[in-house]
This record gives sequence, structure tokens and C-alpha cells, in this order.
Amino acid sequence: MPNFTLTSTTADETHVFEILSCEAPPEAELVAELADELRDLYSDHEELAERLKAQAPELEGVIDAPSLESVVDRVLKASIPEPGKHQIPNLDVARNELGELLAHLVLKSRFGTLVPASRIRHKEIPAAPARGLDLLGLEFGPLVGVVSEVKTSSQTTSPPDVVGKNEDCLRNQYVAFLADDDRILAELNRLFKEADEAAKGEIARAIALSVAGKLDLVVHPVLVRPAEHAAETDFGCFQDEPEQFAGRRIRFSVVSIDQPIEDLAKAVYERARHA
Repeated sequence: MPNFTLTSTTADETHVFEILSCEAPPEAELVAELADELRDLYSDHEELAERLKAQAPELEGVIDAPSLESVVDRVLKASIPEPGKHQIPNLDVARNELGELLAHLVLKSRFGTLVPASRIRHKEIPAAPARGLDLLGLEFGPLVGVVSEVKTSSQTTSPPDVVGKNEDCLRNQYVAFLADDDRILAELNRLFKEADEAAKGEIARAIALSVAGKLDLVVHPVLVRPAEHAAETDFGCFQDEPEQFAGRRIRFSVVSIDQPIEDLAKAVYERARHA
């Protein structure tokens, strides 16, 4: 898993705003680390390989043992979107999902957030963008729901328009989501359907608390930026006017990477498509 090094933070008794540098662990490559994490979301490729080996005698005449790896490779290529397929950046699945992958890893490694069902892993069409809330996680002691929407931007302006100006900016997404209690219930129900059995008890408890109006929610936007553009002003209206987000706690993470977002996304997805 990549390391997320804290380079800047501003916090008060309620809200946290931080900039993190995404780096490879010692003696590793960032592309390889992210590709491994991406494969695990898209496919149980290691389990598939083991099952194919175990069933090799039954597959005699269909495929020989040396070719089993090529089967897994073919599955990965069929399941993981081809990078750069869309020439319009905001339609490119690889570029957009890289942000969701980084958000998943940030919440898990930095805050111990449990993400019971990844939107990437459970999306309807592998090559198409996922629909709905980018990420819904749970934290414990007491039980807290973490609502995360993700954007990537190479815009030189700070904050970039995806924070508070575009029609589908982070601000508008959160204001709409937090104004509709049924939205969080629908997302929690999705988690309950898709999560492992071990997590269903906590999700059911979160559903009950939400219906009673007692589920604490943390607003956790994640913004992915090239390192040269990441700035303490990127938090925009979330830091300047936190009251507009229904009085919820805000925890905003800017993730900076030391190369163009499109280049990193292309390299990660190309690497992930091979066993």
C-alpha cells in the first residue's frame, strides 16, 4: 500500500483540513503498489488462480497447466477498464477511478475507516463509471458514518472549480446529499447487500441509528492534485463556510501526487490489467 505523508494540516475542535503526499513505500514503485490495490478491487485473481490449479485435472483438454496464468490475465484485461479510452478527461474511467482508489486507501490507512463495499468492486458495468456516492465508510467508538466524494483536478486555480463552482462540484454534491435522509439510508442498504457477513451487524446498527436521526456523519471530501498545484487554499468553501454542510464534521484530504494525474492513471491501469 502507498504511504500518505502529512505535509500540511489545519484543525479545530470540529474540522480537519490536510494535505497528504502519496508516495511509494521503500524499495517499491507507486504504479506497482496502486496496480496491486486496483486488481484486488476488480478481481479475486489470486483465488481464481488457485482454483484453476486445483481444477486442472478436470480442465484437461480445455487448457493446460502452463496456460492458467494467461486465463487470469485475460480475466483482468476483460474486467479492468482500458486507460485513455475516452479522449475527454472527465469521461475517462481510469483517471476518475484513480481518485476513488486513493480515497479508499487514505481513509483506510489514515483513519482506520472500514469500507464494507467498494463502489469500484461492485459497480454494474466494469468499463463504465460507477454511479452514486463514491465511498461510504464506518468508524467505531462510537459508530460514525463517513461520506466521501472524490474529485481530481489539475487546474492551476486554487481552489479548483470542482470544489465549489462546477454544477457537479463537491459542495453541490454534499449539500444535496445531506438534505435528503433517504439518500444515506439507500447507501447503507447498498452496503448491507454487498458487504461481507462480518460487517452486516454494524451496518444494520448504522441503519437503525440513521432512521432515528442519531447517526453521526463525517463529511470527508478527497481532492487529488498534482503536487505543484496542491495548496492550503484548495479546501475553499468547506473551510470558509463549514456551516453550510448541515452542521456535520468536515475532514477534507487533499492528496498530492508528483506526476500528471492522467499519466499516473494510465500507467496504473495498464499495469493492473496484467496478472
